Amino acid sequence: IGERLLRVYSVHYSSSIPHVTRTAQAQETVAHGATIDSPMVIAGDLNVGLYFADIKKSPASLEPPNDPTVRVLVDAGFADAHAGLPYELRITHPPLLVLDLVMGRGAGFRDPGRCPPKRCGKLSDHLPIWAHMDWPKGP
Repeated sequence: IGERLLRVYSVHYSSSIPHVTRTAQAQETVAHGATIDSPMVIAGDLNVGLYFADIKKSPASLEPPNDPTVRVLVDAGFADAHAGLPYELRITHPPLLVLDLVMGRGAGFRDPGRCPPKRCGKLSDHLPIWAHMDWPKGP
């Protein structure tokens, strides 16, 4: 964007059980972007089936997530753009799973959202999500 770089990864991680493949994919994504010194966004269907329990337990918790794939991203400095929303507004795969995320490093997020099931439920088996990114000041 102009002379500034924003690295964006649109991902669809494995839905296999156990989480080993998915976690390895997150590690590979983080490693690929580790050499750049600019904001990074990883967004898409992360298939993080255990993350809903972390959100239900304590959405603003400072504890590391139990979901191992999300933990890889958090440990690498990524923040969940939808962290301030209540669990019910985070569900992207009704009736109860939060599989789709926007995670960012080096930038802030505001106004996160998810399309309501009545409006977008027939578009896909997952509901669309979004967030506004606050671009850090700089050259």
